[in-house]
Amino acid sequence: EADTLAQTHVIGFVSPQQKGLDLNINTRNTNLAFLNSFIGGIFADVSGRATGPIRLHGPFKALNLEGKAIASASLKPRILNTPFRIENDSVILTTEAISLPHATAFDIDGNPIRLSGKLTHTNLKNMGYDFNLNLDRACFYHTTEYGDMPFYGKIYGSGNAHLYGGGNELHLSGDIRTEQGTTFYYNMSAPTSLTDNNFITFIDRTPRPQQIVVDNLKLFQRTQEEGEEDSSPLQVDITARIDATPNANIVVLMDSHSNDNISAYGSGDITIHYTNESTTLNGEYTIESGYYDMSIENLIQKRFHLQSGSTVKFPDNGGEAELDLKAIYTVNSVLLSDLVPEASFNQNSVKVDCIIKMSGKLNAPVPDFDLELPTINDEEKQLVRSAISTDEQIRTQILYLLLLGKFYT
Repeated sequence: EADTLAQTHVIGFVSPQQKGLDLNINTRNTNLAFLNSFIGGIFADVSGRATGPIRLHGPFKALNLEGKAIASASLKPRILNTPFRIENDSVILTTEAISLPHATAFDIDGNPIRLSGKLTHTNLKNMGYDFNLNLDRACFYHTTEYGDMPFYGKIYGSGNAHLYGGGNELHLSGDIRTEQGTTFYYNMSAPTSLTDNNFITFIDRTPRPQQIVVDNLKLFQRTQEEGEEDSSPLQVDITARIDATPNANIVVLMDSHSNDNISAYGSGDITIHYTNESTTLNGEYTIESGYYDMSIENLIQKRFHLQSGSTVKFPDNGGEAELDLKAIYTVNSVLLSDLVPEASFNQNSVKVDCIIKMSGKLNAPVPDFDLELPTINDEEKQLVRSAISTDEQIRTQILYLLLLGKFYT
């Protein structure tokens, strides 16, 4: 208990006449919560303890800190929205920066992050930042709602990230391989997607999202504006190259009204670029497994299983993403006699695969439907095909199979 007792010894002077001060402060387990008032626009929930000699000096309107301390602290970069913990690492204070030369931080699960960088300042004002992170299967991004951004999620990764900025600029770049535990949501929805199709319509059940990261960015902007004359909007620039691996779950929201979405595991090399004005993705993602949640009319919601080899392509020119997707929903114990009453089949109750193939633009895909009966012979398949020969008949039968679990007669 004595080791955690905070002790602070101060030698120096404070002079109203000279409008300044010069204090030599010998800290021991000093509470770091006071830093929230200086760097709260960049980091949230700053807490911890520091030990070491620090000098605070200068005119009241232009104070400086100098010294070196050993600190154990927790802080959450607002743009990443996930806390990092530092234990017994050196912090160097100069008249221009607060530096972490070679620190080891830990994520919420205790995974290591090699961290180096600094907070720059001018007399403890006009804060800037420049940090490099080297990740080893660490959680480095965690948000739970879309807000004004078209993506959210919990990302575990290995690789490098660079967080820097100041004033009215915030930059994040990275080259990351996804790791176990990653779930990333991307909103490609358009309110009118597929609503003109005679077969598919949408149901509005989507709750209004909150704005975790956006609120944090706005707080950063407000904090900067209070200390500076420049009140121009905060300019956000995020560029990340993601080496997506099959241990990460990628969810693409196709329509916010119905919550139709693709949830997939696969691989691909995707670059995300987000600014205040736009969001672009480029690259190709190949699906190994997953599902497609689809609503049909206002009656049916079914989960189709994605087939390996399906792809989502994001063009280099920033255009709309394109689908090449095949998914299957299986209906068991379907009576063939409902479809062809006069025919004789080896087995009357069979399994029917309802197939949907999606192509075209991701926010306005073109569906194509088909049926397969994998357990009957070729002659019986020909009988079924003669009874279901047109696209309209196939659509009708799929609707009945999904709604009632039987063929339309």
